[in-house]
Amino acid sequence: MIMKPKKPLNLKSRIILTLCSFSLMLTLTFTGLIVMTGTIAQDSIFNIEVKKITSVVYSDYLNNRFEPDSIPDKFMVSIGLGGIPETLIQSLDLKTLPEGIYESQSPIDCHFTITRLPNLSERLYVIYDVTELELPLSAESFQIIIVIFPAI
Repeated sequence: MIMKPKKPLNLKSRIILTLCSFSLMLTLTFTGLIVMTGTIAQDSIFNIEVKKITSVVYSDYLNNRFEPDSIPDKFMVSIGLGGIPETLIQSLDLKTLPEGIYESQSPIDCHFTITRLPNLSERLYVIYDVTELELPLSAESFQIIIVIFPAI
């Protein structure tokens, strides 16, 4: 049995195939950028909120008006490590981290700040639990599918 060589695709078919491949790659690229931008914006908003609460608590502490009951539910505020559970102290490495703003996914999804208080050896810890606020991985996957599906 003699096999004939395959006939190459005509120009029209090659152009269609190239355009479809290009549009799929473009869609995948923009989907990745959209998801990445959303994640960065979300983290930025959480960091702004934790910085705002930190500055309010810091100012209130300096003016002797600090009221722990006035802090929103999703925030944990502590002067020193006494008000923070030991498991959280160890997993977030709160004893050794320098001043700054941080993010962690375990044991809880949180953003937190560490601020040195003046004239004290203590530091101010503000932990913002964003576990219920961050989009779960399944929701991000669903968004990606919604964006990519029409392109296919």
